[in-house]
Amino acid sequence: MFTRPKNTHIKTVDYFLRCGLAIFAACMLTACDARHEEREGMEARCRYKICEGDVFPAYDHNREVVFKRNGDWFVAPRVYGDPNFGALAFYWPSKRPLRDWKEPAPELRPSSANTLSNYPDVAIELIFHPEHMFKGQEASWTSGSLDKETVVEGRHIRQGLEAVRILEEGRTSRATKYIATDLRGFDDLPPMLNCYLEDSRNGASALLRWRDGVRVGIRMANRHCGDWPEIYKEVANVLNKVERR
Repeated sequence: MFTRPKNTHIKTVDYFLRCGLAIFAACMLTACDARHEEREGMEARCRYKICEGDVFPAYDHNREVVFKRNGDWFVAPRVYGDPNFGALAFYWPSKRPLRDWKEPAPELRPSSANTLSNYPDVAIELIFHPEHMFKGQEASWTSGSLDKETVVEGRHIRQGLEAVRILEEGRTSRATKYIATDLRGFDDLPPMLNCYLEDSRNGASALLRWRDGVRVGIRMANRHCGDWPEIYKEVANVLNKVERR
């Protein structure tokens, strides 16, 4: 009796076809997940920088610069610099803006063939950071985190200015914290500056709670720590010139 052979070839093709479709579907899902993650990452980055397709607010291109932080648009006087490519800045003690070409800062020494500029020694820089960069670190930057148990050394510098060193992880902090006791910052606390008096390379820095999702970092040479109350007033003056649009 004749027996018709089973069509093993068709079954083999069907098996590989099913496997191929399964692999293709898995790859498509992986690619979709990757594109979704990439899109989410781009959306997060574009909350803090200008991206293709952005619609700019109205501003005076000759006198102002526009930048974006936490999804909001801000406009700053162009004479202080451009946050898209660095920082806003002014010189100390003259308070002259970074790009005041009509009245250059008298303390600034420009670079020349045999001389380096003294910009790092006389500039006060304001840098606009995403809030999430400092998650879990803000206690190191606010005077509200100080208490008698952590302060190991304190001294009165002058009216309205105190300096303390605290315990950090069981050791005395490297930074001396200068506190402008007569002033109130954007967080309604006395503004605090971390000064690395024994290491000029680290200079001095502060972190201000400015707007929702935005922190403003202050960077300067440690030679100016004793002027912190006056410098903070000028920092606040510059930030008050930055408008949300």
